[in-house]
Amino acid sequence: MSFHKKQKNHKFDDRYPMKSRLLPILSVCVASFTFGLAQSKAAIIAKFNFDTDEGNVGDAGTFAMNSTAANVTSTGFSFGSGASTSSTNSAAPASTTDFSTILLIGGSTTTSQATARANNAYGQFTLDANPTYSLNLRNQALTFELAKGGASGTRQIFVEMSLDGFATLTPDSVNTFTVGGPTTATDNTAFQSVSYTMPDVVALESLAGAVTFRFYSFHNGTNLSVRLDDVIVNGSVIPEPSAPLMLISSLGTCALLRRRRA
Repeated sequence: MSFHKKQKNHKFDDRYPMKSRLLPILSVCVASFTFGLAQSKAAIIAKFNFDTDEGNVGDAGTFAMNSTAANVTSTGFSFGSGASTSSTNSAAPASTTDFSTILLIGGSTTTSQATARANNAYGQFTLDANPTYSLNLRNQALTFELAKGGASGTRQIFVEMSLDGFATLTPDSVNTFTVGGPTTATDNTAFQSVSYTMPDVVALESLAGAVTFRFYSFHNGTNLSVRLDDVIVNGSVIPEPSAPLMLISSLGTCALLRRRRA
């Protein structure tokens, strides 16, 4: 009896067809990844410019968001019980075409960051990504225009953001974060440009839930106000991988691993 060494016939080796079958799968995955990178490029995702003269509307005043990026929703710019608002152009800096909201801080006790929080002396809005999308706000810019509502006194503003709707009132770097400030409003005849950078925190990198921004104000007098205009939030809107694409990617990975073990 003779024994012959079995020769491996490459003609029937399935490794090469397997590679050919995997190429389209990998191409789809790469294309999807590239699409995700394009969608996640930082840009303006929300803006308030307050270009509507609503007059004195008191604590219940709410200004609609002027623009948001695709797949982003927003509440209006509303006010806490310790602040009221108007968007009249009668106060400095005067303008006949460009209105700006005004925070009127009630009482003489709102003189610090702590009392601004306690007295609800804020204006706020909330952003949220649509289903199957998330927001990346990590290290992104929040910008706005700031002015004093009058010539007297020292008026300051600071901004905080929260992932739990400010159930955690004081920043803890988990649910509520400091964005920037306090910044002193320096002029009542012209706006100054203010730019804050949102925290370098992983939790802000892929937000599938709502995030709320609060603009607090305090002063060293009674009923002193600050004016805001052109509030802009920069960030990126990230599409989540679709279920079919995740399935295709998983099947491709499993096929590769199975072939390596063969």
